[in-house]
Amino acid sequence: MAWANGVGLITGATKNGKIALDPKGEASRAQVATILMRFCQSVEE
Repeated sequence: MAWANGVGLITGATKNGKIALDPKGEASRAQVATILMRFCQSVEE
């Protein structure tokens, strides 16, 4: 989680007005697609 956040693959979600990571939470299809897209873009660079 720390690595993925550090390189910008994941940014967290707004919960109770604060942005936080939720490692035990669930991700929507759109959120997973965004993470995969960011990962592929980082590999290209």
